[in-house]
Amino acid sequence: MNIAARVQGLAGVNEVCLTEAVMEAPGVSDIVKGHAASRDHENLKGVGQKMEIHRIGISPTQR
Repeated sequence: MNIAARVQGLAGVNEVCLTEAVMEAPGVSDIVKGHAASRDHENLKGVGQKMEIHRIGISPTQR
């Protein structure tokens, strides 16, 4: 079971979803700093407990 694939499927338009483990990885907080963020707990298929998910808003690329 691939947790990353399950978390990716939660992301909406102009949004990236990350697990708590990814958010705690070195350097990640510097990358997402300044972006709109929220967190909640989600049940993921194949995982026996709720996981903390961080939703990070991203801006569409300007052309």
